[in-house]
Amino acid sequence: MRVLEVKAKSALNRSGMVELDYAFNAYLGCAHGCRYCYAADITPGESASTWGDSVRVRVNIIAILQSAIKSKRRGLVGISTITDPYQPIEAKYRLSRQAIALLLANGFRVSIQTKSPLVLRDLDILRGKKSVDAGVSLATTDKDISRLIDRKSPLPDARIRTLRELSRNGIKTWMFLGPIIPGINDSDESIEALILVASEFNIRVIYDLLIPYSGARSMLGASLGNNWSSSMKTLDRRKWWENRESTILNLARRYNVECNSEASELIAETGILYKPLY
Repeated sequence: MRVLEVKAKSALNRSGMVELDYAFNAYLGCAHGCRYCYAADITPGESASTWGDSVRVRVNIIAILQSAIKSKRRGLVGISTITDPYQPIEAKYRLSRQAIALLLANGFRVSIQTKSPLVLRDLDILRGKKSVDAGVSLATTDKDISRLIDRKSPLPDARIRTLRELSRNGIKTWMFLGPIIPGINDSDESIEALILVASEFNIRVIYDLLIPYSGARSMLGASLGNNWSSSMKTLDRRKWWENRESTILNLARRYNVECNSEASELIAETGILYKPLY
């Protein structure tokens, strides 16, 4: 793993995710190297062929953030959107921790998404904060499938423990269930196992399907083989997703789990913020 220190030009950028006002990414590239990650296609200087091999640390980003928050309208900041904010290098640089503390102290709301138990290091700055939530991404509970598609990410058991500890500590906690990949983690049994985790810890679920960026397709094809790649060419994606989404929602109702798609997250987020008075 190559680690490069670079200078950032900006810290808070408008997010392409409709439910977020801003995105904060202290790192470019990601040591986890997940085979389905869209960030390999949209991160400057990255490509599918080298995704997961290097991380660029934006060493001056906290100073830029301190300046930016003086003029930015308050809103919801996603930490992070094209990298994992708690990948291993964060243990040394602590940029995500510093940013979260700074944003919360200055009236911003913060939404964390990670695959790493390292987020638990920062419980001291997250506990008791109404303006922060934390999500853990989980595509499967099967460690062998996880090793295949999540590569160097923490294994599912570690992420499940992270969900439990976040919830036990009173943090608004959610699971990102996905991406759902045809023929890999889309069986009823696989989805039910994830919904059961959410039910056990009484946490919300946000789900999504695989976004077929060219980089993700090539990385998954290399990991899963020609048969998988060929099957994707003949798959009726709309019919497949309608069926899988119906299964997710039916299981969520069965186990009394609050659940919505990534596509409807703006509506869900608004409902959480502005619940009716009566």
